[in-house]
Amino acid sequence: MMIILAPYIAVLGLILLALIFNVIKHRRKFHVALGDGGFEDLQRAIRAHGNFMEIVPMILIIMLVLAALQASLYLLHLLGIMLVAGRIIHARAIMRGSIPQRQLGMALGTMTPLILGIIGLFAYAL
Repeated sequence: MMIILAPYIAVLGLILLALIFNVIKHRRKFHVALGDGGFEDLQRAIRAHGNFMEIVPMILIIMLVLAALQASLYLLHLLGIMLVAGRIIHARAIMRGSIPQRQLGMALGTMTPLILGIIGLFAYAL
């Protein structure tokens, strides 16, 4: 069961690396070591990275526990696909300033997998 999660975790790790390198690129561009220096592009890069780190770990923990509880493969894949797709959409939207795409990314990569995962935890644990 756990092997199903490995590709999703690996892809999310690659997304995290891209977000980290994006922050580094902007810090070098604007010569800012700490904070955002008042540069909107750097602020967006920092928030895209920060938001990823605020959301993804909890959903991955939920998915790992669901896998340990031998939850449906369909549920695990659904959560993984939504999380990856939604986090890509959301990060790109933050960096571009697109509110509709950010809302789509939040719905697809945060709220829906979080709610479905919580429901799944109750269903499989009880």
